[in-house]
Order: sequence, then structure tokens, then C-alpha cells
Amino acid sequence: SASTERANKRLLVRLHARDGDSARAIELLDQLLVSASTDVERATLLHEKGDVLDGAGDAAGAVAAYEGSLNYDSKNWATLNNIAFLLSDKLNNHDGALQYAQRAVAIADNSFTLDTLGWTYVGLGRFDLAIAELSRAVRVNPDYGWAYFHLGEAYRRSGSFSQASDVLRTGLDVAQTSDDVDLKAAIAKSVERVQSRDRTP
Repeated sequence: SASTERANKRLLVRLHARDGDSARAIELLDQLLVSASTDVERATLLHEKGDVLDGAGDAAGAVAAYEGSLNYDSKNWATLNNIAFLLSDKLNNHDGALQYAQRAVAIADNSFTLDTLGWTYVGLGRFDLAIAELSRAVRVNPDYGWAYFHLGEAYRRSGSFSQASDVLRTGLDVAQTSDDVDLKAAIAKSVERVQSRDRTP
């Protein structure tokens, strides 16, 4: 049936994305989009396209796909949050990121949205606001390691080295229980910069 065929294509998209064949995954998603019959399905497929492009390192393409998804589901906090994070973290567009981050927090006040909003404030150099939001992110979910890294960076860049050191030490403990090598490397580099009293971004 048509629904089985669509389900199989969705499965193939995930397999291709996992195997690093993002071009084939995108091709299948675009085929599914052409024949999508509901806004919910269009929103979901475009969000997935954003995920695939992000995984392939195409931040600008991912943002465009996520923005397309918002046209069909404007209140999806995860989509808003992903746009904000990519704009701020990967594309250095902190001003552009801020409205998306604020909208995401307004819809869902959780460790991921608070972390992204706080990290966007770090990028803007608004360290007091950053520390407030990132401290909340850590309180909401003490097991979310990236929030400690971002909070440590907020303290480091504002010159509060002892606070940065304390937060990063806790973050390193949290990171040890995860298999996120990028997080461990980021925290370790941040700790080195705290020790040398380096405030640069």
C-alpha cells in the first residue's frame, strides 16, 4: 500500500543518514515532501531534512529546512531551538538566533531551550543574562553536560575564573558518565583556558 511504501522510505532515510549518505536521504525526503498530504507530515519531513543536513555539516541548509518546517508547525519548540542553536553556534548569527531561542523557551522551558538561550547570550556578550539562563538549565537537568560547558564559558569569558573552574569541574564529572567525546574535549579545552586566565571567545 501507499502508506507502507511511505513508511519504508522513511526507514531508508534514517538508514542512509546513519551511513553518512545524506544526499540519498535528502533525495528520498524530497520525494516524500512532494506527495505529503498534511501539514503535520510536511512539518515532520522538513524537520527531519534539517536533522540530516545538520548531521552532514550543512548548517545553513539545515536552518532553511527547519524554517520551512515552521511554516507548517510554528509552535514546535524543538525546531525553534535547533534554528537558534545553529544560527548562534555554527553560523555566528547571535542576533538572528535570539528571537528563535526566546520563542522556544516561551513554549517549552526545559534544559535544552534554556541552554540554547543562555549560549546565545554568551555569543552576544550578555554574560549576566547568560549565567542566569544557563544556571537554570543546570538546575532543571543536572545531567545535561553541555549546559555546564556553556555556563563555564560564560563565567570564563566574563573573567570569573574561579566560578568557571568550579562549574567546569562538575561538568567534567557529568561528562564522564556519557560517551560524548566532543563534550569532554570542549570542557577540557575550556579548563586549560581558565587556568591561563584567557577570556577570549
